[in-house]
This record gives sequence, structure tokens and C-alpha cells, in this order.
Amino acid sequence: MPGPLLHSLVLPFVLGVALDAGAGPSQSCGRDSAETECRPGVASFSARTETPGPRCPKGFEPSFGEGPGRRFRCVAAPRPVEKPAPQAPAASSAPEDGAAKGRGCPPGTRRLKTENPFEPVRCIAASEASPPVLKPDRYRSYEVPGELRLDYPADWHLTDAWKDDVPSLYIQLDTRRDGKPVTLTVSRFRAKRRGYQDIETMMRQESEWHGAKEGGKGAVGGLPARFLEVPNQTRLAYLRTADGHIVIGYSAPEEFFRSYAPAYARLLKTFHVVHDEQDPHPEAAE
Repeated sequence: MPGPLLHSLVLPFVLGVALDAGAGPSQSCGRDSAETECRPGVASFSARTETPGPRCPKGFEPSFGEGPGRRFRCVAAPRPVEKPAPQAPAASSAPEDGAAKGRGCPPGTRRLKTENPFEPVRCIAASEASPPVLKPDRYRSYEVPGELRLDYPADWHLTDAWKDDVPSLYIQLDTRRDGKPVTLTVSRFRAKRRGYQDIETMMRQESEWHGAKEGGKGAVGGLPARFLEVPNQTRLAYLRTADGHIVIGYSAPEEFFRSYAPAYARLLKTFHVVHDEQDPHPEAAE
């Protein structure tokens, strides 16, 4: 039987082993790896006195595997997601066009409606805002030999396209000005021409496509006429002829429409057709 001296040496050793086994694994985990297994050993004094159970170094957290033989590990703690700093709005390289945004134009400029769908309204210099004033005493006569005669403002620009497939005259106030032009047009449509559409069809299309309203009936140059109008935008006169019909039109921006309407009235008043039914393009007729 062991003596008292042996008991005094063995008992403290057994108690120490038991205490170390209850303390669990130590915190000897590597700091350089994202996932490091801890080695079993003697727990430190701080581990037994500050926080019971296994501990991991800063930046790591404990993890236990699944199953009966779960093994303790130290894994990298998830980092908080940093929210991106709000970015300041990009500086505009050019000031916004007030007209396009529905606001007023800067001093010294005015709003101008255009026919560009990407820029329906823009600001222009005041010096470009007002077109030339219509002078009621300055008109000149123009004649298409064997076809027609009319008067138009002397300082407007006339383009004779009477030899085109659809014989036409185009009379514009100012061809250099941006935006929708102020225009007078005269076009002749012959029933024998391929693709001809009668007056009723053309008037119905204008009503459906552009919202034109019928303005009654009358006579122009001794020919029966019917009238259409898109308020403050367009006026049209349809004149029935022996071989088809003639369309006389007037269009202008809304702000200039009333100012130049007298030029259209003068054209209708002086319009005269020479009753020559010869088709200048017989090769294109059906």
C-alpha cells in the first residue's frame, strides 16, 4: 500500500489534470488563417477566470462542428457591410434649357416651338424672335403658264415645283429661320394620276390625323371649295377642278398664325386657274 508521501504527490497531479480537462481547449489559434483549429491543452488562467469555455483571438469567433464528435474551431468573424458613401450629383456641362423643362426663358430670349420631337420647345435670342412684319402693300403676281395665277408677299421665298409628280408651289416667309416655318402651298392633284385620292378622302385623313375641323363651303377663283382648319396652326382650301382638285394651304407657328393669315386671304382672293386640262406628265397616268 502506498504510503502517505505517495498520496501527497499523486493527488495534486490528478486534480490538476481534471481541472485542465474541464476547462476544454485552449485559445492557441492562429491569427493569420481565416479558419484555424485550436489545439487541446492547458487553458490559461484568464480563460478560467474571465469567461468560461473556449475563446478565440480578436477577429475570430468559436464554431462547433456537427455530430457527436463535434470539434471546436475558430473561424473569421463576418465583417460588417459598409454602405457606399452617397455620391454628389454630376455637374452638368451646360445649363438646362428652361423652355424644354416648361419654365420661362432667360431674359433677352423667348420660347420657340420647333418640329423636332426631341426638342419641341427651345429658347432663342430676342433678336431672332419676331419675323419680318407683313406689309399689306407689297405683293407680287406669279403665274404658272397654262395653269394658274396668284399673288404672294413680295419679300417671301417662292419655290416652283410644278414639274414634280405632284405639281406644287411652296412660298415661305423666311427659309433661314429655325422652327416651324410660315408657309403657303399650292398643289394640284389629277384624277388620272396613279395613287390619286379624292377630296373627301384627303379631308377625312386631315381630320383623323391632325384633328382638323371643317370650315364650310365657298368658292375660290370661280371653283367650288371646301375648307378645313386646325385652329391657330393650319388652314386648307380644297378646290374641285374638271380633272381632280387643287389644295391651297397655310401653316404657321401658333404665335405667328394670326399675323400672317392676311397673306393666305390675299392668295385665295387673287387665285385664278387657267382651264387647261392637259396633263404635263402623261407618261405617269394610268
